[in-house]
Amino acid sequence: MDKWKKTILKFFILTPIVYVIMKPFENFLIKYVAFHSYLILKMFEPCYLEGNIIHLSNLSIEVIGVCTGVTLMAIYISLVIITAKNIKEFFIGSSIGLFLIYLGNLLRICLIAFIGTHGDYSIQTVHDIISYIDVPITVFASILWLKIQEILSNR
Repeated sequence: MDKWKKTILKFFILTPIVYVIMKPFENFLIKYVAFHSYLILKMFEPCYLEGNIIHLSNLSIEVIGVCTGVTLMAIYISLVIITAKNIKEFFIGSSIGLFLIYLGNLLRICLIAFIGTHGDYSIQTVHDIISYIDVPITVFASILWLKIQEILSNR
């Protein structure tokens, strides 16, 4: 089996394992995702936070486990594990990507809240459409990581 096929196979085997390991962090991250989303939203909208629920003028958004982005973080971390050449690269890649994915997820929640508050659309439709923003952000983080890794290996 050539190197490319081995890498793909490793990725598909490793990703569910990493997700199972990271899944417990969803509950841990809920309060942070809700709080950080609230901090951003309150700069633009009157709102208040009650536990993991952000209350806006005509809408309340509950941040739950799947809202934390852990699934996409697990996919990204799997890529970093497979491509990192050493522990230093792993920490650099993980830090950059997880930060970008976390910020992208906050942006997603804030956009859902903002459009849901000001638009005449079904909140479920807004949620379903805006939620796809996380995928391109994860792809961007992955491409950025591979470019950084290339720069590190040319040193």
